[in-house]
Amino acid sequence: MSKTCLIRCPAGLGDILFVQKIGKKLLDQGYEVYWPVVKPFGYIKEYIKGYNWITLTGDHPDEPIHESIEFPGKHHWNNPHVVKEDDHLFVNLHHPDQFWPHELIMKCKYKLVNTDYSDWKNYLNIERNTEKEDKLFYDVLKLNDDEEYCLVNSLYGSPPWSKHIDNISTSGKYREISLDYIDGYTPFDWCKVFERASEIQTVDTCYAYLMEILDLKADVVNMYSRVRAPQQPSFLQTQFIFSTNINWIHN
Repeated sequence: MSKTCLIRCPAGLGDILFVQKIGKKLLDQGYEVYWPVVKPFGYIKEYIKGYNWITLTGDHPDEPIHESIEFPGKHHWNNPHVVKEDDHLFVNLHHPDQFWPHELIMKCKYKLVNTDYSDWKNYLNIERNTEKEDKLFYDVLKLNDDEEYCLVNSLYGSPPWSKHIDNISTSGKYREISLDYIDGYTPFDWCKVFERASEIQTVDTCYAYLMEILDLKADVVNMYSRVRAPQQPSFLQTQFIFSTNINWIHN
């Protein structure tokens, strides 16, 4: 009988990308890993391989699992603890900060399984769809190989509850390309647009995780807090994760 593992981390996309080391370590230990994600992230199975990805019927990570959706360990879904039961393991990475309320949320995900997070990006392996990346770059955005441009992203939060910030400024040196939801394309399909940009101005969001594994051309990468001063910046929860040369902006 094979060993199975259920991971509860159905959203947001940045969270899922950050904890790939945990998932890959479980695969290495011989577990068949089941990983449910909310409906808006159903595309992830095309880009990250090795798991049994399950697309839930709901949009919100706290919605009850529909009775029509079945997977091993489903009865543990609301258990906040790591559960080892015969040949099944359940790891709830959804709200592990409830055990360490004074710790950063993202650190708690790794603390729950007693694993070091420092080399997390070495386990983030994306199977890029270069055909879709090229179509987005050349056909949709009408970009050229030798063109300099500024990529601007004011969009954050998992759909359908995404929001925009309105305080992003640019150098004004380049044509501005605005990141948005485009039918038929996913966040992963923007990888080439990020890599080729001469300047990147973005809100604190999931693209920060992707930028860690991309070969960026940009000399300027500005990351804006989701909330304005004098409130504490949103990136206090995630700033420690990234090694990319980022300018953190809270205005």
